[in-house]
Amino acid sequence: MKVDSIIGTALIDMYAKCGCIDSACGVFDAMKSKDVFSWTAMIAGLAVNGYGGKALELFGRMKEAGVRPNEVTFVGVLCACSHGGLVQTARWYFNSMRTVYGIEPQIEHYGCMVDTLGRAGLLDEALSLVQAMPVKPNSVLWGTLLAGRWDDAKKIRIFMKSKGMLKSPGRSSMEVEGVVHEFYV
Repeated sequence: MKVDSIIGTALIDMYAKCGCIDSACGVFDAMKSKDVFSWTAMIAGLAVNGYGGKALELFGRMKEAGVRPNEVTFVGVLCACSHGGLVQTARWYFNSMRTVYGIEPQIEHYGCMVDTLGRAGLLDEALSLVQAMPVKPNSVLWGTLLAGRWDDAKKIRIFMKSKGMLKSPGRSSMEVEGVVHEFYV
């Protein structure tokens, strides 16, 4: 079967989500033509599987290849910084989104920054970032800020409820013998 960029990207994403990073890398390396989506899938796959340094290295190779990153690419890059404890690097990439690439950070990017700052123990800076961001924080972002601080989390839930904010339920689905089953938490 001929693996084009669409199939290759899907395979990279699938292998990475299954934790088979070597297989994802194999598909990526074998691809003759790589677009922003295949680069992004590989960067994100490396990042979420604990290979932040390799993800950032690959991002550098992507830029050298002349492929312009998109907003999803930066989610992977910031995730790599977060998992690697690279606060200064995350700040630089976050700021470069706007100044170098003309990409306006969205809630996912802010969430990565909050995660990065929170993991580094910089909770005051993380809270300041949440309060100053131009998009309305959602329950996932607040949860990222408060992970491990259950008393504070309870207070935030009460605050959110008083403001009429609802927490989105977690949801997954799977298909068994042609029937889709959905699960909510």
